[in-house]
Amino acid sequence: MNKLKLLIPLLIVLLNSGCASFGPTVRIETPEPAEDFVVVCGWYSGAGFFHGSGSEQSHKVLIANSGEVVECGLGFEADNQVQVMHPVYWDGTKTVEEGITVYRYTGTKLDYLDKQKEKFEAGFWDNHRNPGFEYANDIVRCGFPHQYFEYYSEVKKVDKDHFKRLYHESMLECNKRILPILNKYSAHTYSGSRPNVEESMNNLWESEGWDKYK
Repeated sequence: MNKLKLLIPLLIVLLNSGCASFGPTVRIETPEPAEDFVVVCGWYSGAGFFHGSGSEQSHKVLIANSGEVVECGLGFEADNQVQVMHPVYWDGTKTVEEGITVYRYTGTKLDYLDKQKEKFEAGFWDNHRNPGFEYANDIVRCGFPHQYFEYYSEVKKVDKDHFKRLYHESMLECNKRILPILNKYSAHTYSGSRPNVEESMNNLWESEGWDKYK
């Protein structure tokens, strides 16, 4: 109790001085129940990572399921921002509802690929010199987001079998869809065709890179 009495005045000073701030309370919504969302609560000096400047002073990583409410809590520096990552869900919207920051995902990467194909066929990139290249360059890539496992492993052990069981089929289908697009419209930037999709996926799961998370 005495420790709490000492901490409360210190907390008030830090909050009033702008050296500390509470990050948002977050809820993630998806059409179907989903797990393994990585929520990175970052506190920055300057403009933060979204603006390409500023430096991280501290961060907190949360692993969340859809429908679950998680709290970023207290961090240092006044500028706090949140990044959400997932192997399958993509391009969510962000709203604040009754004090909770809600990230709402209405579709997966496969749904996003369908939308990009519709845009291409409707002539969205026709004003560019090479519409096909612009289309191929803009489509979402399949797989795990950059630094996903680095953050995930801060909270929870990375279980390769778990991720393979849940995401192999959707990633395989995703790669099967984008490979013909990349080979057709951006092949000139590569020497030859890309590897077989099944082979690439097997290489992913058999990679020695998983060992560093054991």
